[in-house]
Amino acid sequence: MTVASQDQSEKVLVWLSGLMGAGIFSVQGLLASVPLSMRLVAFVPWTLGILSAMVGRLLAGELQNKNDVQHFNRISMLELLQLETDKALIAKNLRPVIEAGSLANDAKSRTLNRLHVATNAAFYLTHVLFAVGVVAAVTTMIVAGR
Repeated sequence: MTVASQDQSEKVLVWLSGLMGAGIFSVQGLLASVPLSMRLVAFVPWTLGILSAMVGRLLAGELQNKNDVQHFNRISMLELLQLETDKALIAKNLRPVIEAGSLANDAKSRTLNRLHVATNAAFYLTHVLFAVGVVAAVTTMIVAGR
């Protein structure tokens, strides 16, 4: 489910980047006679949106790698505990793996959560900048009389 969600998010960011890039090039001809400051009002949100999408994709890749490593470490610990015979050692090492609250306090989990928040922020910022760019481009064309 996580992989499908990641793939969907990746596709959305690629599409938004493409739409914003196409918007920059297509609106440029319509706004050629408009002063540069008015053209920038339309182009800056899309340019920032493309950058935000690239940052979001980079963060998502890093998030996926760190999440995979954390999952692998959990599974490895469970596999190793099957071979262990000391009940005290099993109880000590099993608790952090199966209790959700204990992993949330782990430094790696906190880093993973911060990375997740940053990835989501970049993802949604891209959407907002796309919408702002559309509104800015349409408003600029209306004000310019196009």
